[in-house]
Amino acid sequence: MSRRQAEVFAARKWNYGFYDKTYFSVHPTRTDAEITDVYGRVQYTGMGAATIQAEITDSSESMFLPATYNITLTDVIEGEDVPVEKIVSYEGIYCDVFAEGENIEARGRLEKVDGKYRLVLGTLEVKNQYMNFI
Repeated sequence: MSRRQAEVFAARKWNYGFYDKTYFSVHPTRTDAEITDVYGRVQYTGMGAATIQAEITDSSESMFLPATYNITLTDVIEGEDVPVEKIVSYEGIYCDVFAEGENIEARGRLEKVDGKYRLVLGTLEVKNQYMNFI
């Protein structure tokens, strides 16, 4: 990550700060009623490392952990050429940083989930994972 990108990330982080010399952080959570996933219902199939370029089309779920960004895939730089629709990040640095219309490059673990494809950041299987502006 370049210094400029780090500065942009830091400037967009709304949930960290200081109050009367005390550092704090705020992390949004869903209510029980908002959680609809059922453990074990979905099978996740790893497909190896991938690096993609994409445009963010929806960042409304990016404030949560994991952060979820819907994307329009523009290029596959590394990995299987499949129609990736989402980027999911378990790495908090990427939460609520990218906005609709921004172009990004990301490297992570390609997964097949219910016949659709997503790129996951914050896994142990892939080295040098990242998500940056392009």
